Amino acid sequence: SGDSGKGKKEEEEDDDSGGKREEEVTTRKIDLGRFFASFHVGPFSVSEDNILTAHLLCFERYQFGGEMGFDVRKQAFDPIPWGESNGGPKLYRIKADVDTGELLELTKLSDTPSDMPTFHPTKQDTRFLYVAAGVREEGWFPFNALAKVDLHTGRETLWQPKTNPEHSVTTEPLFVPRGGGGQEKDDDGWLLSMVHDTRGNRTALHVFDAATFAPLWQTDLAALWPWSVHATFDPLPPDDDEAD
Repeated sequence: SGDSGKGKKEEEEDDDSGGKREEEVTTRKIDLGRFFASFHVGPFSVSEDNILTAHLLCFERYQFGGEMGFDVRKQAFDPIPWGESNGGPKLYRIKADVDTGELLELTKLSDTPSDMPTFHPTKQDTRFLYVAAGVREEGWFPFNALAKVDLHTGRETLWQPKTNPEHSVTTEPLFVPRGGGGQEKDDDGWLLSMVHDTRGNRTALHVFDAATFAPLWQTDLAALWPWSVHATFDPLPPDDDEAD
């Protein structure tokens, strides 16, 4: 922990002779103790005094095998025992000194199992985080809720479908900014998520006001769709007269 190493910067700069000069960058290893994070990291920032603040979705315990309740050999799916065995990923905030590698803070912000964070795409040091959440009577997966977290106050607001909440599955939320030339607030936009009603055999697209976290609109997408993650949006060019 606290070790550093040298690496090469991806972009090269011109040297005095007109050629290219590779600039060295320093990597820093920070000891965070023992936990498991699959791949999802929330907002992060580095202050003027080189203090890193980052938000991670971490399993406090994890045993590999039967991920998400799938048994490949038996072609069976039972997520409850798998979810109860690991407790689900929880939202943590870390602060560390970039210069020394010293861990200054490791704080759990929520006990709600959640993952797949999203936030305003132009505001890395944002105040608000949106996640898919699991609030089932047994286990936590598949996710059946959405949550908005205020990273400054720790306040967490949950949303669940009114119809068949125990038999619903929410997809990774997608933040679509309203657009204001960078002057808009951290939660100025819309949140999108497809919600699968496995009992009703239907899928619906839900749209929320990201600021109030209130449902605005939903539309039926017919029968069950495959569960999807890691989507994006394509903003309509403002001066494209041929765009639909």
